[in-house]
Amino acid sequence: MAQVDHADVILAGDSIQVAIDVPAGTVTGDYEFKITGTNTQTGQAFGLRRSVSVTGVSGGLEVLTSSPTYFVDEDITALASFTASGSPVDNGSLDLKICTPVWTGGAEPPPPPTLVLDSPAQSAAQAAPMSQDPAAKNRKPESGRGPDSPQLAPDVITFTPIAGGAPLQINVANDASYQVIYGSGSTTPGQVYWTNADIADAGLFLWYDGYVIGPDFSNHPSGSASNYYDVWTPAAQGAVTGSGTPGDPWTIETNVVHQPSGTSLTTRNSYVDGENYFRVDWDICLPQAAQVSTFLAADYYLQGSDNGYGLYDADTGSVGGYNYAHDWFQIFTPIRPSSHYFEGRYWEVWDNIGYAGTAGPGFNDTINTDLIDNGAGLQWDMYVNGCATVSAFWSFGETPTIPPVVPPYEETCGYVLWQTTLPLSTAGTADFSEVAGTLDTTGQLLLWGQASSA
Repeated sequence: MAQVDHADVILAGDSIQVAIDVPAGTVTGDYEFKITGTNTQTGQAFGLRRSVSVTGVSGGLEVLTSSPTYFVDEDITALASFTASGSPVDNGSLDLKICTPVWTGGAEPPPPPTLVLDSPAQSAAQAAPMSQDPAAKNRKPESGRGPDSPQLAPDVITFTPIAGGAPLQINVANDASYQVIYGSGSTTPGQVYWTNADIADAGLFLWYDGYVIGPDFSNHPSGSASNYYDVWTPAAQGAVTGSGTPGDPWTIETNVVHQPSGTSLTTRNSYVDGENYFRVDWDICLPQAAQVSTFLAADYYLQGSDNGYGLYDADTGSVGGYNYAHDWFQIFTPIRPSSHYFEGRYWEVWDNIGYAGTAGPGFNDTINTDLIDNGAGLQWDMYVNGCATVSAFWSFGETPTIPPVVPPYEETCGYVLWQTTLPLSTAGTADFSEVAGTLDTTGQLLLWGQASSA
């Protein structure tokens, strides 16, 4: 809604005043006042939050279609009615979309606050030396520093960083893989193995039509995840957009394809300044309807340590790991409810997804409580007719944080089949009727609407 950048040094016990102007046209509601800063002695970022209520523009919006059911050759008509109940809406807009729904069963969950789990207590068993991987499966050098000079195809995999904010920098590669850097003062730059590389072993996978499709790990600096998946082929990657605010987060969109099957994947990665988590949304589009499974998984590197314990939260379906000292956590939190989860040895993560073109057994809803060279991931099983959207959070930090699963339109509106924007200015009621036409798809669709005021 509003942001002020203020450069000043505040000593312990001192205070300063900073004014933030609430823009005209702000919608009535509860907002969050957030301060982010940096400890100049340690270089670590910090944040403070407070709730604040704003009285401004408000109203009610109803959207519906002229019929609950259509044949494929019938025109769909979208209807909308907006009634202003606060200040008049001036120079506003009404956005309408018809899209594939994401939530397939039951009501959407209410928006909870950010959840901080209790840090696990260290047991006597966890104080024991690391549980060693079987030698035949440990693909990493004993030094744990990664390969010296990997032979890679030049410029095959490139990345674009979301680097505008703090404490996270998210390197989004053009093969649907990720590396994450936490804070300029970190002892090691990468939170994913191989830690010294800008491109690392984490990403998005798909089982479809007998194929196991994933990032091009064979052309990553570490060879430990090279399971010979069918690889995503880079198609396009946009520039980073946004301003880092909750209403306008840093965002980058990446498109990849799998040419043998005709499948495409579009990822939207977004980050809000000061948060210790970011969001991953991905659209799966298939040439023909099918039952599929998709995965988000990573080989964790826990703030300087390649070894960790497993963590699972049954209430949210979140899975992750934490280091030997119990002071660093990585967690995947599903936004669209996942089907399965797994935490274990890193090579078990990759083998469960697949090896040499053959699908593995999938994730089996277990974690390993021993100290191991670990990784983790989530699995979604679904029927896709056309396109479907999956969403998750990935968090990092000294405490195990579960981000708030607030369902804005991305969670209810997946792949967009039709959309329009209409002018909106009223102090009373305004009615709209728009013909969307016929849509080249079958199945359940969603009409979504949002009114805004300038």
